[in-house]
Amino acid sequence: LFVVLCLLQPGNEMNPAYFSATQDGTYNTTNVTMGMLLNNLISVDDLTTVLTIDFYWRLRWQDPRWNFPFLFEALNPQVFDQGIDITALVRNPSQNLNIWLPDISFFQTVDYEQIVEVIYVYPEGNFFWSRHVKMTFEQPQMVFKDYPLDVQNFSFVLQSYAYNQPLLTLTLYEDAVLFNYDGQQNKLYIEENQLWDYEAYTAYSEPQIVPNPSNPNEPWLFSTLYINLKFAREDLGIIYRLALPVTILLLIVGFSFWADLESRVGTTMNVLLVVAALYIVIGGVIPFVGYL
Repeated sequence: LFVVLCLLQPGNEMNPAYFSATQDGTYNTTNVTMGMLLNNLISVDDLTTVLTIDFYWRLRWQDPRWNFPFLFEALNPQVFDQGIDITALVRNPSQNLNIWLPDISFFQTVDYEQIVEVIYVYPEGNFFWSRHVKMTFEQPQMVFKDYPLDVQNFSFVLQSYAYNQPLLTLTLYEDAVLFNYDGQQNKLYIEENQLWDYEAYTAYSEPQIVPNPSNPNEPWLFSTLYINLKFAREDLGIIYRLALPVTILLLIVGFSFWADLESRVGTTMNVLLVVAALYIVIGGVIPFVGYL
């Protein structure tokens, strides 16, 4: 199979739209469809406003240069549905199977860890690329006005690095965000998160205007995907940790009014020192909210 694919391969990694230009200069745009299968929200750092999530990142597109009907006809009929797994052939440098892969990236990525990936080719040159990844994203738009009763919108922006809209467009699966299922617990993995409750998501695609250095009067349009995940914080534990120490200190000060004057002054000074220390400790672990 590898020998056949190497003999048939187009031999380049350029966007297929380059090879479908018409005489009037237009292109048959390459459409890349994207979807996300979310495993879990691993962590949210309120101080640095970054979050880490574990998910499957999936892309589909068509490259007509890989339309080899006779190849699939010679294989098991199930291959029409299952596709041909070419991951090892693409990722092994010594075998040199070159295919074009979309250069889609997230804007806010801080850290990227790929756990595993698969690349399949289907009849008519349809490709499927799935990656299980753990990624950390900047989220500077986080709002802590209602902390710890806050609801956060975690946003992700995706765009091609090199290809503007005439060459590549981005679209979303009908269900742009799905959630992985834990068969043993009989619920979604995201429901097992003890710190955050998932509420909803929104996803849409629209072009983004980018300045064209060669012609300022004709800016580029880059197809862009926007995904927002809405999560509510589990607040009860945080409320206890904030309110309980303060309540105990208030009780101590209140009972001290039945003590003699010297004890009362000493207790008050000690409580002030404890409050100052508590302020420093709390300030180092939660966002610097106004009521602190």
